[in-house]
Amino acid sequence: MKLPGLVWRACALLGLSLLGACSEQSVVAQLRSLSGSEDAVFLCRDDHGVGHPYADCPDRDATDDSSGAKHLSVVALVSQTVTDEVAVINISAGSVVDVDPSTPGFGFLRVGGRPVSMATTPGGTATFVATADVGRSGIFALPTSCLGAPKAGDPQLDLTSWAACRLDETPGEMAVMVEPTTTDPAGLPGDVAPGCAAPYSDADAPLALDADGNPKPPACPADLRNEGGPQGRRKLVVALPDSGRLAVLDAQAVVRLQPGTFPSCTPLIERYVPLQVNVPMGVTQTLPADLASDACTEVAAPTAPQPARRSAQPAGFAVSDGRLYIADQAAPVIHVLDTTSVCGMLELPSLLPMSRLEPERVVTTRRVAVSPLTPAGKRFAYAIDAEDQPGASVMMFDVSPGATDKTPIVRSGSPELSGEKPDRLALGRTSARDVTFAYRDIPYADPTTGVAQFGVRCDPDPATAADTPGGLARPSSDFLSGARPGLLRPVRVHFAHQRHDRDRRRR
Repeated sequence: MKLPGLVWRACALLGLSLLGACSEQSVVAQLRSLSGSEDAVFLCRDDHGVGHPYADCPDRDATDDSSGAKHLSVVALVSQTVTDEVAVINISAGSVVDVDPSTPGFGFLRVGGRPVSMATTPGGTATFVATADVGRSGIFALPTSCLGAPKAGDPQLDLTSWAACRLDETPGEMAVMVEPTTTDPAGLPGDVAPGCAAPYSDADAPLALDADGNPKPPACPADLRNEGGPQGRRKLVVALPDSGRLAVLDAQAVVRLQPGTFPSCTPLIERYVPLQVNVPMGVTQTLPADLASDACTEVAAPTAPQPARRSAQPAGFAVSDGRLYIADQAAPVIHVLDTTSVCGMLELPSLLPMSRLEPERVVTTRRVAVSPLTPAGKRFAYAIDAEDQPGASVMMFDVSPGATDKTPIVRSGSPELSGEKPDRLALGRTSARDVTFAYRDIPYADPTTGVAQFGVRCDPDPATAADTPGGLARPSSDFLSGARPGLLRPVRVHFAHQRHDRDRRRR
């Protein structure tokens, strides 16, 4: 009589155990991709890992793609500030490159600290990464030859794969610039100096030797002397915000360091460039004609305020046509340096950020960008005023050849623009974080002759013949041909922005 009860209880326990097993949720591992992305650089690379000048990309000729040396791809390196890594993204293929397929998830390139800035050589042979961490501030060289997915027999990429050196100060922005070749009679035309104080010759210290005394080729080669792009010696210009100066290093000397070591960068620094904070007395903001002649204007032209007693603190870089523009997050100046010779850089008169509506405020900047020369022969610098309220705004400066005004441009007719600041661009309820320029000049071909011209401006005059270069760019009545909102040219400015914190809380 008791057996059926025991059987029933046994079956009930078995059912509960099976039910519990079925109710367990399987654990799915979350494989991360990008995290903490901040800085990015782009380079051109073929299938053999050889860098090319960025002007060679994108590869529009698909007829020779069977040759690895001629199949080019745009590659982006993106800093990963959470994991102290650099991610590799093949832009042409639209995929993240896994440099370590042996482990789950995406493998990235490990560097020795939090990456704060990156710069690529003009020929795309190597990318330099500045890191900033306590005891781990330095410069790492990532050869383009080791940026792809590893092949059979390739060494495992880790922190010891890179040439690197240690900085005694926390680095900031960084740029690769070119010290031109010499035409000095004492040296042959085309000779370069391996160092700023060295004689003109292309001699470098030999590579590290193996156990037999023979030169030991690096696992990730990067010879900057023979890369494409402008001729000349590649130099690294690194901002040192704490001391208000720049450091100039020879890029080839960095890539030739023994991988896996972390010596001091000091012996490689060829010169320091102290940045000056010179704000001339009495410099007032230049007003357009309609405001300068308006006796009823409510606000007088501001005068550049004197900075506090502190040194320069360099921030963002912008390189343009023999000039280096440097934002300053401590003083109301944008430094302008003549870089015709990187070893002999000279500081020119600075641009003077100021505010027409807040003339007493000391205006500092974080990021700066300079446009290419427009077809009209103009060039402009855009700088972010990070302390503007309610959100960071953007100032514009005329830096065209021959321009003398160092103050922000004030728009004509600004009193008629209700709610807008006359000398700034505001992004609504967002703060500007970064700014860059893109040049896009798509020529319009004559349908009869097939001839097209670059740098031609649209001619809006209906009397102009439609088959002329300027007439071809004129938009049609249905906006399906010619210049139109979806096809703007030739120079466009792009902003990176972030919504205000209080707006995020409100949502």
